[in-house]
Amino acid sequence: MNRMLIYFIWPADGIYMINVLQIILSDNVPDKIKSCIDSVRSFSEKMGYVYKDLRCPNYDLTTSKDFRCISNFMRIDYLCNHPYTLYIDWDVKIIGNYEFKNDIVLSKYYDHLIYNGNNCNIIKKVYEIMLEYEKLNPDNPELIYLAFKAIRGKKYLINKYQNFYYHLGYTMNGNK
Repeated sequence: MNRMLIYFIWPADGIYMINVLQIILSDNVPDKIKSCIDSVRSFSEKMGYVYKDLRCPNYDLTTSKDFRCISNFMRIDYLCNHPYTLYIDWDVKIIGNYEFKNDIVLSKYYDHLIYNGNNCNIIKKVYEIMLEYEKLNPDNPELIYLAFKAIRGKKYLINKYQNFYYHLGYTMNGNK
């Protein structure tokens, strides 16, 4: 009999299940990206996490902002209000396992893998910094990187030698 192991986090104020979030800004997903999305769904299922894809609900894609800017704000906005959420870019392939607990976990460039644990206040601070930086340079896709850097995000980096994921680094249209 196959049994699914489900990981729960027991913070002082209750029980939380870990959610895995991906933002998909297009219905026209390239095959290379589909395999990444499938790997994240499989990882979520295997770990007993709840998988969600967010499909650009109330964001105006006709503005001058590029898709990276829009998805950066979408992910941080979501993470501010949903503790124990693991955000994974659509061009990240999961190749291993990693146990997420209460602490924030970030990828090398602070944007393609973000786990907030029970630290929504830190993510809210990142959001505030992003809004301030946006006033200076509204179309800068590196706002999220700069904001995490401002809060000294290096201390939350995932160990790159754990072989948990591979980042393809594709753009919206699937090109390098």
